[in-house]
Amino acid sequence: MSMTSLQYSNNDTPETWTTETAWFKINITDSLMTRLRTMELIISNPRNTKDSIYTAYRRVRLTDGFSTKIIFLGRIIATDPAYDDTYGQILKVTISGYEHEL
Repeated sequence: MSMTSLQYSNNDTPETWTTETAWFKINITDSLMTRLRTMELIISNPRNTKDSIYTAYRRVRLTDGFSTKIIFLGRIIATDPAYDDTYGQILKVTISGYEHEL
């Protein structure tokens, strides 16, 4: 079992979650001054198929692999397709947490 699980929402009612298996880097930044928490995610995207999944405002969550508790929950605010020398075609995704809305 993985230490963490990355999932994206189907943006429908009832909401269902799909587990993403092609991610390889996650960076969560927390700021006390602005109450803003963001997650930067890098996904392997060899056939450019992830761009249609990771669209603006789609909900994304990161859960603990053992307890299934939510570590991070937010919406996509930006995506950036890029090329990496090691992984090839990748998709950089920036997600804003819900904490700033509280």
